[in-house]
Amino acid sequence: MVNSKIPVLRLPYWMRSTLSIPLGKLFIKTKDLVRKKDLCFNIDSCVGDIVCREFNSNIKIFDGKTRRSFETSYFKHHLKVVNPRSTISLFSKTILSTIKNPMNIFVDGEEDLLVIALGLNKFLNNIVYGQPRTGIVVVDLNYYSRLKFIKILKTFKPDMSE
Repeated sequence: MVNSKIPVLRLPYWMRSTLSIPLGKLFIKTKDLVRKKDLCFNIDSCVGDIVCREFNSNIKIFDGKTRRSFETSYFKHHLKVVNPRSTISLFSKTILSTIKNPMNIFVDGEEDLLVIALGLNKFLNNIVYGQPRTGIVVVDLNYYSRLKFIKILKTFKPDMSE
């Protein structure tokens, strides 16, 4: 068996509670999921399996799991990236911060922190991601939100992950 390591940016432990706070506007739905008809604008990108299934966007990032249990519905025609838990791999950061064309991206690992890498993409106007057991978060991408993502990313530490 080959032991391969990939370069990553690792989330510091003390940042976990900070990142559990929504990074944009939180939309709460009490009885059912928040759906496209509840929002009055087009969505550029989605992160998370349920959000990707419910919303039509150009960029969809998913890992095939919802609350640690496996989903069965995968999107056809997708790019696969490796992103270990509690990290942002440098490969996925590069892809997500420069992507222009519509694409489905399957993440082998965990997709949650990839919202930060996607937030640095200058070609996008917004990101929608799921807030567990609460609703969805819509991040309007502008100068200030991108600056916030850069400040968050600066707290991550370079590492090699297996």
